[in-house]
Amino acid sequence: MIKNLLVFRFGELDSKLEIIAEEIMELEDEDCKSLILQLPNLSRDELLARFEDELLAFFEAEN
Repeated sequence: MIKNLLVFRFGELDSKLEIIAEEIMELEDEDCKSLILQLPNLSRDELLARFEDELLAFFEAEN
């Protein structure tokens, strides 16, 4: 469901949005609901900024 919402909002899922989708699914229910409600008002850059630490950790682990 989260991935579908991100595709609908941003048009496609790149590797960063895939990681964010996984992170959103791991949030507590209330945090997840809150973020989903904010999604229509968030730009891609704003969403990436919210998950910057998780993205950095993921890409550092790959190297």
